[in-house]
Amino acid sequence: MQSRDDSPFHAGERAAQARAGVRVQAEAIGRRIIRSRLSAQHRAFFRQLSLLVIGALDGRGRAWASPITGAPGFIDSASDAALVIDARLDPGDPLARALNGDPQELGALGIELRARRRNRVNGRARIDERGALELRVTQAFGNCPQHIHPRTLAPAGPSAPAPGPVDDAPTLSRADRALIARADTFFIASVGPGAPDDPRAGVDASHRGGPAGFVSVLGPRGLSFPDYAGNNLFNTIGNLELDGRAGLLFLDLETGMILQLSGRARVRWLAAPAPSGGGASSARDHRPARAARRAAPARRAQVTRPGGARARAQLTVVVGSGSECLRTNMMSTNTSPLAAL
Repeated sequence: MQSRDDSPFHAGERAAQARAGVRVQAEAIGRRIIRSRLSAQHRAFFRQLSLLVIGALDGRGRAWASPITGAPGFIDSASDAALVIDARLDPGDPLARALNGDPQELGALGIELRARRRNRVNGRARIDERGALELRVTQAFGNCPQHIHPRTLAPAGPSAPAPGPVDDAPTLSRADRALIARADTFFIASVGPGAPDDPRAGVDASHRGGPAGFVSVLGPRGLSFPDYAGNNLFNTIGNLELDGRAGLLFLDLETGMILQLSGRARVRWLAAPAPSGGGASSARDHRPARAARRAAPARRAQVTRPGGARARAQLTVVVGSGSECLRTNMMSTNTSPLAAL
């Protein structure tokens, strides 16, 4: 194995891989698939997407995961060094103001639910002269299809409702908790430590899936969820082991609701299989500091449920005191809300 300074993984990721007993395998995989440029296949993949999930920090340093939607082609790549996203976040999105300022670290997850494909790109983002979001690539790699529930998504029609008012509150509402309790999918933003010029540092966006109800609600200020075995790179857990900031995004395509959470997460490694059915080796706790809810028109999705997932960790997220919940009733003002077919 080459030196740690040459590794595509930072210290937190390497420690998590070692604890799970996959350090050598993960290093070999990472050196093979993690690149500093976009492959031709990845560039073509992003061009045909309707949904992109981004992770970034707001002006107060809180992590958020936010959805950006549009017709296929709203993401382009004129070179292997950058993605250009020709869409804007809703003005009420927690990241909207932050991304209109100076260039900052951003993680992007392109996901095609129907085909169970996903690719990740991390880098520095800025608003270009046309008003589009340009992401200069520092890391790009694909992820395995495990735990993705196949769905077919299509842009909703022009009759989508206008954005509603923003309502701030310090805790998760009953509706928020109900949405989380029935979810089978969410997205998570986490923060990798390191110097600004280190490609392993910055914000990362990732996908999590499981059986409906795999996220447990711990009351008005917290939730917990298992980390099922996947590609064994431990990017998210490695980030959270060193920096607990996390942003969660729930998309309920049956009701059209969107819920965003930001807070602190704690990883608890499991020595035995989790009681939910798969062998869990670690767990996550998340304490949201803020939540954002919005609604978009949707029809019921046709979903295929993967089974037999093996969990490695349990994570818990808890709402911090003195923080807000943000709610609105529209997915995006300048992009097409998605409807599930």
